[in-house]
Amino acid sequence: MSEYHPPEDAPIYGSDPAECVDDPRKQLEELEAQILRTEKLLAQLVRKRVPLKRKINSRFAPVLQLPLEISSEIFSSCFPSNSWGLWHSKTPLALGEVCSAWRDLAWSMPWLWSTVSLDIRQCSAIHAVLLSEWLGRTAELPLSIHLRLVCDILTPPEVRSAAHLLDVLTLHSERWCHIDFDIPFFFPNGIRSKGPVAFPLLRNMSLHVMGAGSQVEAFRLAPNLRTVCLKGFIPGSVALPLSQITHIRLGPTTADECLNILSGTPNLTHCIFEDILRSDVVNPSPILARRLESFKETRFRTGALYHSYHAHRCLSKDSC
Repeated sequence: MSEYHPPEDAPIYGSDPAECVDDPRKQLEELEAQILRTEKLLAQLVRKRVPLKRKINSRFAPVLQLPLEISSEIFSSCFPSNSWGLWHSKTPLALGEVCSAWRDLAWSMPWLWSTVSLDIRQCSAIHAVLLSEWLGRTAELPLSIHLRLVCDILTPPEVRSAAHLLDVLTLHSERWCHIDFDIPFFFPNGIRSKGPVAFPLLRNMSLHVMGAGSQVEAFRLAPNLRTVCLKGFIPGSVALPLSQITHIRLGPTTADECLNILSGTPNLTHCIFEDILRSDVVNPSPILARRLESFKETRFRTGALYHSYHAHRCLSKDSC
């Protein structure tokens, strides 16, 4: 029988496999140690890269070489100017994602933050914190605020978070210019408890609530308020400066309230009444609304308001 000779590259095992000359476990251990050293070196190189990129951006980025006034115009053109009824999902946060230099520049422009648009499905405590930080960048500029809180089932934590969010907005109520609120309840205790509060800048107001049972006097003193949309309130529960209102939309409402508004709002030009409840109005007095340009009513079950409106049209023509 011939003698067996193993290949020259065959592993040599002794009594202990760990002492093997070609032990893969030892090789793996050395490889992992090498990977760890490489990862540490890579992390050091990445850290060195950050300040270099910042220096390059600050010295060579075209937009940062321009005068601040021109850079401001460029950044401002990325977003629409504050306009009632037109809300966009774009935010200045997108500018801050480019680089730290852009972020610092955007953070220094209060007018970029003066429009707030929030569409929240599940309100939590973090929303109030983020909103407070956002408003802190607006300096003292007038605010346009769109807020929509979607709450299918109001849990106690969601109610507390929503109330806190509204309280944060209330702290800046003197700077409200345009507000569009679609919320489950109205309103922050900070406004309800104060009674009449001055809103010197408020021009347009849209409030849509799921339910509101208390009287709201807060908007009686709003010298610039012109456009009002109220939905979900008990008819007559919101006091308004009717003498200056030009556009109004109410629902639900009553025939009595509609007639009072038509007769007591001399500057009214556009009017929409929705979900008009039955009332005992009989033979209402004719109404003269000289400036009324458009009138619309929906879901109205009695004829008193309709006939009164046509009486006003006849009087208007006879008075011209």
